Amino acid sequence: MKNLFTAFRLLTITTLISVSFLSCNNDDYDDDDYKRTHGNYTNRNKHPNEVLPPGCHWEWDDNHWERDCD
Repeated sequence: MKNLFTAFRLLTITTLISVSFLSCNNDDYDDDDYKRTHGNYTNRNKHPNEVLPPGCHWEWDDNHWERDCD
């Protein structure tokens, strides 16, 4: 009975450690679906270097930059 309890405890600990490693390996931020729904924030601050006419500015719209003119 004591060996069964020790084996069950070892199995439980091993399972918990395995699950914690799997949950830490979640790479949602590199997933294309995540970028499509949440925007690619790595490029959000890098608006195009195109020269804009007077009265125009860059505006972030959902997942891409757009030129907005007054």
